[in-house]
Amino acid sequence: MKKSTQSIIMVICLVLSLLQVQTFGSVANAASKPKLAKTSVTLDGPSDFKSVKIKNVTKKQVKKLVVSTDDDNKVSVKSGNKTSFKVAANASGKTKVHVKLYLKKAIKGKKTYKFTLTVKVKKDSDAPDKTPKSSEEPSESPSASPTGTPKETAGPADKLSAEEQAIYDKIIAKKSEYPQGKEWTNSEKMDWYGVPAYYDNNKKIGPKTWHVSGSSMLAAKLNDAAFGATSQIVISNNQYIPVSQCPFANPGVQIDNPNPDKLRVGDIIKIIIDENDNYKTAIIIGKNKDQLLIVTTDIYQKIDWDAFIPKTAKIEYALSRYQTVAPDPTATPSATPSATPSATPTGTPNTSYVPMSDEERTACQTILDFPRDHQELAHGKTWNEQNGYIWSAFTGASQTLVGSESFAAIISDRVFGQGSTNPARKVVNPNKYSIRVGDIIRFDGDSRSAVVYDRDENYFTLTEGNYNGKVNWGRKIPITTTINYILTRWPA
Repeated sequence: MKKSTQSIIMVICLVLSLLQVQTFGSVANAASKPKLAKTSVTLDGPSDFKSVKIKNVTKKQVKKLVVSTDDDNKVSVKSGNKTSFKVAANASGKTKVHVKLYLKKAIKGKKTYKFTLTVKVKKDSDAPDKTPKSSEEPSESPSASPTGTPKETAGPADKLSAEEQAIYDKIIAKKSEYPQGKEWTNSEKMDWYGVPAYYDNNKKIGPKTWHVSGSSMLAAKLNDAAFGATSQIVISNNQYIPVSQCPFANPGVQIDNPNPDKLRVGDIIKIIIDENDNYKTAIIIGKNKDQLLIVTTDIYQKIDWDAFIPKTAKIEYALSRYQTVAPDPTATPSATPSATPSATPTGTPNTSYVPMSDEERTACQTILDFPRDHQELAHGKTWNEQNGYIWSAFTGASQTLVGSESFAAIISDRVFGQGSTNPARKVVNPNKYSIRVGDIIRFDGDSRSAVVYDRDENYFTLTEGNYNGKVNWGRKIPITTTINYILTRWPA
């Protein structure tokens, strides 16, 4: 090939490559910066809310969206699906909402964008009348279908099982405390622990703290009324104790994408109500062939006991605290089993397993609360033969105990009192089903002591000192373990 021809070809290739770079460059430069769809909003008085979108960005591009307000008393904010957030009014006035958008990859050379939204909340006297006429119903709430169709009257509820009826009665008993139409805004918040999980090798699988407000808080309170109040199990920094029943009365589980036919009265559900993943939380109080009857809050942030959703609604997850498996709706019903007897803290020793009594739950809670004020008793703290304690609960005379015995005696005194208050009794070769929360067990060939703070059909869960020279919480031993003796302070 001649040099002149080669030169011409090289020039053509160079021009084409420059054109290609310019073309790609123009496409890259065409990307728009993320921005708020609006820079100000006006809310029609307390209880009104609006969703605000962020334009020119997709969910996949967003790493995190952080929203805050200058004045929590005026408005509440809540991030939605990474590209939107909700602003709800609490009181009249004017404030600003600050938005931080963190991107996975830079747009226009930036990975972080900041926006400010001005929010004005009208006084009640300035706001339009939002009370629906007698023939109208709100169109945006869990009371409506996900498409926003106004709700009609719910169909009659199916007959409940005896177990569900008992839960229903407890929920309905709270109707006077939380009446129909009562204002219920997002201004109040609480932590809820009804669905526990645990830590394992510093990897958090629980217990989960649910920070709830609005409809979620209402559902949590009604759920606690039905299944028992819940409380947190914090022992030390990042140390949580696994338990089966204590202190949770009926610990729950989270069920993702649940089968609506298997949901039961008392279950809490998260309902997705629009394409922006806005949601409401509700508690189920009934069901029929096509619908779930629920208690939640309506669009005006008022309690609604007459709400319902079709079973075809999008339910992201359910939180259930039943200790029995939901019956298969397609299976032939079997005879109802008799109720399991509850444990009795006094009287004849148990010869078969019975669940923990309320008194034991209280003891368990007392034990788990102790390390909060006494960090030397927290999981992983040093505890060996150098740690002593003078105990007089067993013989009435003062005994100096060390190691695992001193730790167990301290826990026992916390539950039952110091000195001769509730004196300890020694039971040799005890019946495994008679061992209760708060009992000191002596095992490992009469070489170590520990306190039982939780138990189930198969295991005792222990707190103990001098376990490899440290405090240990959460070790489980089979109930078939040979127990040399126990020191119990429960009445005979």
